[in-house]
Amino acid sequence: QQGMDFVKVCGGTFEMGCTPGQESVGSCEADQEPAHTVTLTRDFWMGQTEVTQGQWETRMGTNPSGFSSCGDTCPVEKVSWFDAFAFANEMSSLAGLEPCYTLASCTGVVGGGCPGASCTSDLYECAELTVNSSTGSVYDCAGYRLPTEAEWEFAARAGTDLVYAGSDNADEVAWHSGNSGGDVTHEVATKQPNAWNLYDMSGNVWDLVWDVYDASYYSGSPETDPEGPSGAQGRVGRGGSWHIEGSPKVAYRYFAGLEGYRSRNNGFRLARTVDPDADGDGFAASEDCDDTDPSIYPQAGDTYDDGVDSDCDGLDCEAASDGSTYFAACIEPLGAAAFDASSQLCTDAGHDGLASITTSAENAFVLALRPAPNYYRLGLTDVAQEGTWVWDSGLPTTFVDWAPGEPNGGSGENCVKIFSSIDGTVIVRNLWGDSNSCEHHGALVCESR
Repeated sequence: QQGMDFVKVCGGTFEMGCTPGQESVGSCEADQEPAHTVTLTRDFWMGQTEVTQGQWETRMGTNPSGFSSCGDTCPVEKVSWFDAFAFANEMSSLAGLEPCYTLASCTGVVGGGCPGASCTSDLYECAELTVNSSTGSVYDCAGYRLPTEAEWEFAARAGTDLVYAGSDNADEVAWHSGNSGGDVTHEVATKQPNAWNLYDMSGNVWDLVWDVYDASYYSGSPETDPEGPSGAQGRVGRGGSWHIEGSPKVAYRYFAGLEGYRSRNNGFRLARTVDPDADGDGFAASEDCDDTDPSIYPQAGDTYDDGVDSDCDGLDCEAASDGSTYFAACIEPLGAAAFDASSQLCTDAGHDGLASITTSAENAFVLALRPAPNYYRLGLTDVAQEGTWVWDSGLPTTFVDWAPGEPNGGSGENCVKIFSSIDGTVIVRNLWGDSNSCEHHGALVCESR
C-alpha cells in the first residue's frame, strides 16, 4: 500500500498483559497487571516493519533520524506522536483516503529533529487533535493511523504466549543493546519475524502507539476495542529498542513521553482498519453506497426511473458495461438550464466524464442503452469552433456518425448531441449533431473506461 508492505490481521480475542508466558522469565511490571481478555472486532492492516528513513523522506522531504548514516532501510526515529500523525495523514492523502487525524493550532516543523539524542524544545506540537470518524474512534478511521496498544500486542503475540514477538530468545527476533554492536539501529526485517510475518515487533526502535499512558489502565480497561484512557498526558511505546538490554517482553509498556517528545529510541509503524464488505458483493463499505445490499455496488448496472441508484453514482440512469467501458445514459436531473455542468455531473458521480464513442460497436451499445427519446450530450467538442472535433477524454476521433448535414457549423455550435427523434412509432437513435453552446438538451452519457 503506497509503496509500503502491510500484513492483514484478522480481529479476534486474546489475553493481554501479564500472561503465564510473560511470567516464565520473571515477574511482570505493575502496569501489565492484571492479564485480561480483549476482543478486537475489526480486521486491520499492520505495517510489516517500522516506517523506514527512506519511506519518511520520500513522503515528507526530510530525515530527522539520529542514525541517518544507518540508511534508507533503517527505521526512522527521533520522531514524535505528532510527527507520526502528520506522516499517517500524508499517507492517507496519497491514497485518496480521509486522514484519520485533524491537527490544528500547530507550531514547529514536522520531522524537524534536533541535534542531541532527544528533543525537548523546538518541537512540532498541536493544541488540537481530532479523530476523523463517524464515531470519534480511531478504529473507524478510513485512513492510516497509529495502532492502538491492544492492536499492537495482539499482532506482536500472533496467537502465541512467547516472551518476545516471535521467540523466547530475544537474539532471534530483536536488535537490543546486547547485540546491536555499538547501540545503533539496524536495517528493518533482518531478524526473524513473528508467526504473522511482522518484523521488529521486539527491538530496534520503540513503536509509538495511539494510547495515552496510564499505569493503572488495565484494572478497568474495556474488554472490546480498547483505545486507551482519556485525560492523561503522554503516550505509550511498545516493543523495546536497540538501547534496551535483552529487549522488553512482549507485554512491556513504556511511558515514552509527551506527544511532542522526540528520541532516537522512538519510531513507529502504521495501521489501518480494513474496510468491511458487509454484504459480500466484493466492494468495501467506503466505495459501496449500500453495504447492506449485494445487488447495489459500483458499476452494477442501473435501471432508469426505478428510484434506485444501484450503481452508486448518485444518478438514476440506464447503465451497463460493453465489456471494456461502463456507460451511463441519464436524463439530465438538473434540467436544460444547467446542462453546461453535465461533464462535471459525470465526474462528480465517479465517472471519467462525458462519453467518448470510438467504434461503431460502442455507438450501437450506447444507442440501445438510452432510456427515452431526448438529446444526449457526448464528450465531443469543438472549442475553437473551427471544425476540429476532439473527445474530452483525449481519445482519438477515429469514429463519427454525423446526421446528414451535420456538423453544420452554426454560430456557437461547439458540442455534440445524439438526436432521438420518433418516426412514426420507431425511435431513430443513430444521428449525431452539433449544438449551440452545449445548451438546450435534457440528457447525457457518462463513461468509466
